[in-house]
Amino acid sequence: MWRGRYEHALCQSIHAPRMLIERADGSVLTNNEGDTFLDLTAGGGANALGYNNPIIANYAAANTHKLFEATHHFATEEQIGLATAIQSCLTESGYVGASSRVRFTRSGHEANRAALEIALQFKPRGNIVTFLPVHSDSELYGVVAPVYDGGANVASERPVSSVSAASTQTRIIAVEPTAKALENVVDDDTATIIFSPMDLRSATGVVDEEIFQRASALCERFKALLIMDETHIGMGRTGDWFVHAPYVKADIITVGRGLGGGVPLGATLLLSRRAKQDSDRLSGLIPAGNPFSFDISMLVIDEIRKIFGQINSVGQWLRDELSECGYEVSGKGLLLGIRTQDAEFVQQQLQERGIIVHVGAQDRIELSPPLNISIDHLQLFIDHMKGLAN
Repeated sequence: MWRGRYEHALCQSIHAPRMLIERADGSVLTNNEGDTFLDLTAGGGANALGYNNPIIANYAAANTHKLFEATHHFATEEQIGLATAIQSCLTESGYVGASSRVRFTRSGHEANRAALEIALQFKPRGNIVTFLPVHSDSELYGVVAPVYDGGANVASERPVSSVSAASTQTRIIAVEPTAKALENVVDDDTATIIFSPMDLRSATGVVDEEIFQRASALCERFKALLIMDETHIGMGRTGDWFVHAPYVKADIITVGRGLGGGVPLGATLLLSRRAKQDSDRLSGLIPAGNPFSFDISMLVIDEIRKIFGQINSVGQWLRDELSECGYEVSGKGLLLGIRTQDAEFVQQQLQERGIIVHVGAQDRIELSPPLNISIDHLQLFIDHMKGLAN
């Protein structure tokens, strides 16, 4: 019944919905038929502290009067407070947080769009270099430009456009995630290198350290901006505020998903002098956010700071248990990839057993559970994974 109404009312996304959710508490979802599921995706990692978290729920119930949008012509104490809290996170990660500047958006996608806007103001008509796969042949994070395969061995998910090297317009150049591939395409026409520091295809779950160093050196040499896309992974999920911080210093960091603990929120963090020099010319059409979201985000940051030890210990327990079952595991903290022969089959088998996981690739399922999840909740998942391994 609900599927028919869904199809007649909503645009179809890449994946059709698997069920209709009527209630969510902690890490447990309840569908319209009363079945319960242990959700180890936390809404794509957005619900960092789980569904219906009592700290967030109690605040929300008492503060709906703060639920209003403000334009960039106005400021609020909550906005200033959250920006200051993020500066503290940067300081704890080795940056000079007080010298950073924060631009709030309503999502990680908008945060990346703002970051690229800054890069193209810094170097107009410059090229954007990123890593494969790119899921469009004509845009990246809302920047409309032809996508060019920079000689990589593996094609992007969709066919890429063939663009003349003599083009005077911005190009999006997508290459394999290697230092050598970056060297082959970054030049004086490059405005920015942007990529996520996580790569669950690798054993460590982080891109090769040489890539960080080479990207930084190339940006310095060719006067480009280095943007770290932490929109899916930052703000505590990996047991640190930022994944890239031990390896490299960025000009710009983007965050999203986990920042709001389920409330739509993103931020573009400007760190270097060259990143900040043109930031006053950013579009004013993106609302500055609302005090309600900012307060919830500060609650989320405070709670995550208290449980970093738990995030790392529970994540290590998961890795150890899965490894004992014979699985190859990659990732950090509570963002893990698990190698399987057929990820979609494993996902379906787990769902039939009351567990929700994400398919990251044909041979990999991924976990991004609430950061405060307990080992007791995860034991059920381990028991079923043991059975599937056999």
